[in-house]
Amino acid sequence: MGTKRKKLTIGVFIALAVTLSLLLVFTLPIATLQAATQDSGYDYGDLNRIGGITTADRGWLNQMILLTRAGDPIADVNMDGRITTADRGLLNQIILLTRTPVSMWQAAYDFSTGAGTRHLAKSKSLASMPTSNFSNDSGWTDFITQNYSDVAAVDAAAFTLAGVGGNMSAVQCRFDIDEKPCTANLTSMDVQVVGNVSTNSSTMQYWVWNFTSGAWVKMGTDITIGTTEATNTKYSAAESWQKTLTNYIATDGSVYVLVIITTTGVDLTIDYIKLTLETGDTTCPYPTPSITP
Repeated sequence: MGTKRKKLTIGVFIALAVTLSLLLVFTLPIATLQAATQDSGYDYGDLNRIGGITTADRGWLNQMILLTRAGDPIADVNMDGRITTADRGLLNQIILLTRTPVSMWQAAYDFSTGAGTRHLAKSKSLASMPTSNFSNDSGWTDFITQNYSDVAAVDAAAFTLAGVGGNMSAVQCRFDIDEKPCTANLTSMDVQVVGNVSTNSSTMQYWVWNFTSGAWVKMGTDITIGTTEATNTKYSAAESWQKTLTNYIATDGSVYVLVIITTTGVDLTIDYIKLTLETGDTTCPYPTPSITP
């Protein structure tokens, strides 16, 4: 009799535990995982991203050093924040199997999560280049919910800022990043915009706010953009910024990015915008993915 009672008690306990688990599952608010730094699946030096490092990668690296091929953060083999002949020396050692390659980790931020709370965007028709980020500059128009949805993914919806004669169309974003604790080990910061303008052969520029100098710093060369939607990406590693990204990330993790059409009176349409960070620091998923409502 005592044995039967014990079995019954255990059975009731298990049933209650299962019921409680089900209640938690169905009563908790719907949540998503806020992305943290993740392994890109490729090593620094795997320039053609085929899953191995060979002499073909060295050929691509040579072209990047000679500026006949667009730079790529994965080419920064020695992880010093730029692409030089020093990377070729290390790449040769990896090819000869005398050096172990390092995995490249990435953290990507866009407006698919945290829009209007963690990450902000504003637009403005500019008579001249701004001298501050929008935290200290008036006249910027806040994105509304629909605007954030328009730039959260490459799809049929897009945000458009109408051009004003004599003025430059601009969108400024503030991304709240999690990698502040390992900023010193970030090897590149990348800005990607998918969009178009109303006038062919217009000029687009990317700028990032430097908190140390208190000024905007241009990322890369001018981009020629037209009426057909296109993807344009600039990388700090390709611009030899070196490992100075601490200058561009505030103590609270804020990064300000400015996208501006310097050709005046032109409509700016953005379908998608993203900020990406690279590192070889395997201790830098900051934080581990956390549930956010």
